[in-house]
Amino acid sequence: MLVLGVAEVGDAQRLRSGRITGTVRVRVIDRSSGKPRYREAETAAGIAVYVPDFATRIAREPDEAPVLALREEGPWPVLLPVQVGDTVELTNLDARAHEPFSPSPTRRFDLGWLAPHESARVKFERPGLVQVFCNAHADEVAYVLVTPSPAAVVTRDDGAFVLSGVPAGRHRVVAWAPRSRPVVRTVEVPAAGQVNLALTVDLTLELGPHRDKHGLRYPGEIERDR
Repeated sequence: MLVLGVAEVGDAQRLRSGRITGTVRVRVIDRSSGKPRYREAETAAGIAVYVPDFATRIAREPDEAPVLALREEGPWPVLLPVQVGDTVELTNLDARAHEPFSPSPTRRFDLGWLAPHESARVKFERPGLVQVFCNAHADEVAYVLVTPSPAAVVTRDDGAFVLSGVPAGRHRVVAWAPRSRPVVRTVEVPAAGQVNLALTVDLTLELGPHRDKHGLRYPGEIERDR
């Protein structure tokens, strides 16, 4: 993940901020004809777009904490951008218990069992990517993307995005999803204005299995190998 060259932003520079707008085009590999080729994905949702090279902090009230919900159909959102210093509330909205944990160097944690309607909070104090797994359910995976600034969003179905409060000047814009490599573009943001950007993200990477919190394979994966 690209979270590099962070610069602090003072009050005067924040007053000279602009915004970055644009659209992300998402492609996948189509092998139906026998010869692999790119085609448009059915949706352009779920792509993180962020500016990693400046740091400014927007304080949140305690009841404004970002939420990662644990549900029967899987975590929601799958990809959650937060700021350095944010506390995320993991809440179990399922009828069964979940056991969320992360082995990620950016923020390791093990919350133990969360019963239905139970919540726990995790603070993220370093920039980077944090994978969140469930020790009881191998197919449950979420990603917390911790960025230095609030200039981070996730695209909806049409791929459109708006990054506000970006200080005037030259910045890197990163687009990323779990099955893609980071796409990086450099733009010049005008003071009190906006710049438009078109990005293309290719979802071509395979996501392999992960181990449980003890470093062991999940029972279902062991059974499939027999």
